[in-house]
Amino acid sequence: MRNLIAPEGIWNGTRYSTPEIEALLDKVSAADGDELAAAQQELAEYVYEEAWFVVLAHPVDVFAMSSELDAGIPQGFGLFGPSLWDFQRAGD
Repeated sequence: MRNLIAPEGIWNGTRYSTPEIEALLDKVSAADGDELAAAQQELAEYVYEEAWFVVLAHPVDVFAMSSELDAGIPQGFGLFGPSLWDFQRAGD
């Protein structure tokens, strides 16, 4: 979640932050299992109540490529699919 809504996150265009958000992001980073789900829910509720983050669209992209290429696991902003620097000849 940090890479999405933290001040440097890709969905936080205004670089907005509060001490509460930073504390909740730290809590999410340190949690696992049921504690992680609860921490994520707490953060999501805080962000919702603050009403500073509204997703207006979520693109769904489909990618196709030659069997001679391999994109591997996308680096960088892999959320949006492979970037040009992710492609290489298969087997390299």
